[in-house]
Amino acid sequence: MNRDTLLAAVGGRWPVLRAMARLCVEEDAPRLLAQLHRAAEAGDLASVEAAAHGLKGLAAEFRAERAVQAAHALETAARENTVLHEAIDTFTREYAELDAALHSLLAPEAHA
Repeated sequence: MNRDTLLAAVGGRWPVLRAMARLCVEEDAPRLLAQLHRAAEAGDLASVEAAAHGLKGLAAEFRAERAVQAAHALETAARENTVLHEAIDTFTREYAELDAALHSLLAPEAHA
């Protein structure tokens, strides 16, 4: 995730970028991650795939390519019923990096 690229994508408007980051880390991602883990525990592969698709969209919005790729691999694993736990672990690691970067955008000094 490149902060300058994201800022340019929203016309240099910090409040917009911060609002997007806040929505992701406080609402969308927690909801989708909870859905992902509930579905995985229940063996509901269609719901795992749907949650992974949503998470892939969030990661793409912030141009976090490794998280996008990990979410895509998770979607594929759910669709093909292959090594799901490894795909979840990989995505979780990649998402943690995105989450940290988004939290850095929310820090008061981020737009200084």
